[in-house]
Amino acid sequence: MRKAKPLAIAVVVLLLAVTSIYLAGRSHAKNAASAKTSDNTRTKAPAKAPAPALPGLPAAFSRPISGPHLQPGSNPSVLPGPLLIADRSNNRLIVVSPKGRILWQFPQPGDLAPGQTFLIPDDAFFTPDGKYIIATEEDDFVISVISIAQHKIIFRYGTPGQSGMGPNHLWNPDDAMMLPDGYILSPDIKNCRILLIKPGSLSPVHIYGLSTNYCYHNPPVRFGSPNGAFPMTNGHYVVTEINGDWVDEMGLNGTIYQSFHAPGVLYPSDTNEVRPGVFLTADYSKPGTVEEFTSSGQVLWRYSPTGAQALNQPSLALPLPNGDVVLNDDKNNRVIVVDPKTDKVVWQYGTGVAGSAPGQLSNPDGLDLAPPFSLLVTHAATMGQPPAGAPASVLAGPINVIQPTSKSSLNVIGTHPLPQALQRVAVAATGASTALSLGGLDNAGSSVTSIYRFKLSGSKLTVAAAGSLAQATHDAGAARIASHVYLFGGGQSSTVASVQSVGIPGGTAKLEGGLPQPRSDLSVAPYGGSTYLAGGYNGVNMDATVLKTVNGSGFTSVGNLVDPVRYGASVVYDGHLYVFGGESGGVVTSNIQAINLKTGQSEIVGQLPVACEGMASVVSNGKIYLLGGSDSSGNAVSSIWQFDPATAMVYSAGSLPVPLAYSGAASLGSDILVVGGRTTGGINYGRAILLRQG
Repeated sequence: MRKAKPLAIAVVVLLLAVTSIYLAGRSHAKNAASAKTSDNTRTKAPAKAPAPALPGLPAAFSRPISGPHLQPGSNPSVLPGPLLIADRSNNRLIVVSPKGRILWQFPQPGDLAPGQTFLIPDDAFFTPDGKYIIATEEDDFVISVISIAQHKIIFRYGTPGQSGMGPNHLWNPDDAMMLPDGYILSPDIKNCRILLIKPGSLSPVHIYGLSTNYCYHNPPVRFGSPNGAFPMTNGHYVVTEINGDWVDEMGLNGTIYQSFHAPGVLYPSDTNEVRPGVFLTADYSKPGTVEEFTSSGQVLWRYSPTGAQALNQPSLALPLPNGDVVLNDDKNNRVIVVDPKTDKVVWQYGTGVAGSAPGQLSNPDGLDLAPPFSLLVTHAATMGQPPAGAPASVLAGPINVIQPTSKSSLNVIGTHPLPQALQRVAVAATGASTALSLGGLDNAGSSVTSIYRFKLSGSKLTVAAAGSLAQATHDAGAARIASHVYLFGGGQSSTVASVQSVGIPGGTAKLEGGLPQPRSDLSVAPYGGSTYLAGGYNGVNMDATVLKTVNGSGFTSVGNLVDPVRYGASVVYDGHLYVFGGESGGVVTSNIQAINLKTGQSEIVGQLPVACEGMASVVSNGKIYLLGGSDSSGNAVSSIWQFDPATAMVYSAGSLPVPLAYSGAASLGSDILVVGGRTTGGINYGRAILLRQG
């Protein structure tokens, strides 16, 4: 169910509520004792500022709504106060007293707005001021901030039920936590990254790690499916990476101080600090394990019972002030406290059988002590923000909004009329200052056989007829191979497999055989003596196969696109083929895909600022540029973007003189030639454009 649009007054209330968290948090952070390290300090507190009073138990927890329901042998005194439980499969949060009484539950009838849902919460923590709960609904792809007193969701990041990588989208967020000034820090497991979200914003302000769906350990550039980022007493964060059993100590400026393994753990989950140098993790396995260990790999305590008491996929264990450990034993439908001295369960809520009645749980997946003992309250004084001016190089990963202007912006230095207005034309550079255009669609929507030669002298461009194709075509791809330009595939009344070649500087093209199967709407990228064909339509389906040719007649497969598209734009750079945007099944995408040409490994490495198809792409002076395109509404755009493969970030790099889609383009020395295209209103553009780096 999609969330209904709220009334205007509801928007005002939400913004005021989020703003109150932000302002209260900043006040709290300002007065906190300055125990932060240099990479986490935004402003220094006065040297003798008194420590702030810790938040007390919320008044909303003063009236029990159930009787006591502990399991036999439970000792209420082992808990310092109530316990918050994310009761995942019951779609609820509950606060339970040490004696097993339910003190608070969310949602209750009337708590959710019309059309609003609260599904499968898997982690929940009190905010540093103790007034709110931040809950992660991992498999519903959303983070919710809930007012304890009001029983209302006051802020959400993510689109319920829709996974994704763009603005306001997540893919299995986990263990979201609110910092003292209201910012939210959350791992985003299947997007292989960690997000920092400003209160009230629907785009992250920082992304740690490359946004991709191919996760592996190489922090801070890449993270191997991160599922936790817990605060430490020194102001850093403990990051858990599922892939490879990695634990990282990371500062909020992206610095990695150390990486190590949790010894003997198969599926590390939510590693956190017990005390400096000692960590606690859960092994989300069957049978499961909880262990304390040092960064050098020494196991100090391991709890891995067998038989009836065996753990079944425990996901979070936290230390208690008395030295005991509280943990959720997810698939055993219980939360327990274990005494490490005896390895005995000394407190248990949940019967072991899934249920929703008082005393029962169903797949509990998260927990936190209530204030003043809650995780974020006790760490508030040392939780910080990236320092002003933190270098972008350590804050790796694309943010799905247009980035600051590139230092390599392109300027229009002139336009030149074409002999005929064309779109969907193929263009290939034939030298440092010359290019050929081949085929295209005319104003009547018909494929043409025209070949034109472009020659650049200084800033002067000349255009002349240079022959004709053997077959009229459009939506083909072209590249120079040796002394000829080859034209691959394309469309007439239907998709074709033809390969045509024409000598340089022009002439009558001839047929050279064919592709392995018909392909139109493809993109072509030359590199290092080879030419690569990516994406396209074979007459039935999108073609995922990426082909390589060195002679225009023989083709080999080098890999497959993760997301098969047509009308994508492609370049090859540093051994990788990049495919930008495109369309599949009527849906325009913002994905940036990459294929390693040595290994064939393909992945989604980032996102365009907007979903786009029909862009032109070139590599000029070592920079990758994307020109124009058609957005998801079918409107031509005038944007010029630069893509940085080192960070997968996209920068604004200027504008075309008119909105254009389905243009042809080629790099001519230090300049870029753009030929024709479709402009506003679906009209063919009858000019060529010259661009130069400013």
